[in-house]
Amino acid sequence: MPMFDNVQIRSTPVTDAAGYGGAEGVVFGLTTVSLTNVEVIGDAEDDCAINVDFDRTLPSAWFQPSLVEVTGQSESTISIGGAEFQRPDGGGEWIQVRTRPWWRFWSRQ
Repeated sequence: MPMFDNVQIRSTPVTDAAGYGGAEGVVFGLTTVSLTNVEVIGDAEDDCAINVDFDRTLPSAWFQPSLVEVTGQSESTISIGGAEFQRPDGGGEWIQVRTRPWWRFWSRQ
């Protein structure tokens, strides 16, 4: 699950009891539970958990991956492949973003 994708927490007895069922947020991280010992809502299946931020409406939390459903890509998501930079156009397509060499970061050209 890519970082910064928009997601919704599935409504289950576990997520409803924690107060997150149906909540919408943004993916902020992925972790290996056995290494970080984070508290996970649901089971830590495959030793993996996804962190979701709820923009101050609820505290961010770590979830079992199957409890998190992707609802869309954030417009600020950037995919970097080789030397190409692309961003989603909102309609499911990716568009090329004009880039320049890193040493011209300060230049206006």
